[in-house]
Amino acid sequence: MNLLILTGMSGSGKSTAMKALEDIGYYCIDNYPPSLVKYIPTVVQDYQEKSQNVAITLDIRSFLEKDGMHSIFEELEDTGVLYRTLFLDSSDDVLLRRYKETRRNHPLMEKNHLDLEGAIKLEREYMNEVKYSSNYVFDTSHDGTAQLKQKISQTFGDGIKEKLRVNLVSFGFKFGILKDADLIFDVRCLKNPFYVAELKNKTGESEDVRDYVMSTGAAKGLYKQIEDYLNYSIPLYHLEGKSQLVVGIACTGGKHRSVTFAKLLSQSLKFDNAVVQEQHRDIDRK
Repeated sequence: MNLLILTGMSGSGKSTAMKALEDIGYYCIDNYPPSLVKYIPTVVQDYQEKSQNVAITLDIRSFLEKDGMHSIFEELEDTGVLYRTLFLDSSDDVLLRRYKETRRNHPLMEKNHLDLEGAIKLEREYMNEVKYSSNYVFDTSHDGTAQLKQKISQTFGDGIKEKLRVNLVSFGFKFGILKDADLIFDVRCLKNPFYVAELKNKTGESEDVRDYVMSTGAAKGLYKQIEDYLNYSIPLYHLEGKSQLVVGIACTGGKHRSVTFAKLLSQSLKFDNAVVQEQHRDIDRK
């Protein structure tokens, strides 16, 4: 039986995540009242009999209502229920943009007499401790609905719940660092297809681009070094109880070299206790 606590920054995609959890069979309770934490074992038991996992959301208002996050998690620990925590985050700039697009007020604005930027800053101060103690942290800054649902399904769907989730993410330094990366490999030292006319407008999804990137001894050698490191270290991360590992593969624009390496690594890395997937953050950016 699984109890999943879903929390995170306001505007980071919790509603989308809850819908995705429902799609894979979770019984979901949105904005679970903090005053009812002591009754969670009853809820879990009821749905365990129906072979369903349970997910509940707690947001910043939940923690403030219950006199802080410690009070909620201490009470939850006292119930004896085993649970995991998923924290959704996004950059402040993205949160600002999302709120402006939806024209909704942040939950901390009115009570604290703050503008939107100040409310986001205050919430982050409150929520950072929850973030860094969570089992899973998803940065949704560059995720649309489909991408977030895919992450939820791949992480919490049947058959891979106990496995380490390894996400190979290609990106371009010109668009900023990959903030939630555990490891980053820089492949800018390899020759760049951007300067080849017939390859410039293609990406590492194309076989001819991959062939070009991997045509030198330097590329093959660097690839082997990265592959060997990941083959050795990923089982160790699993043994240490890590539930997700974000591996960034970086080049300049995030279209050719980094995509090539992420794609080839996702095909070659195979583990009994880890699921490897690829994501290309900047492949469509100009």
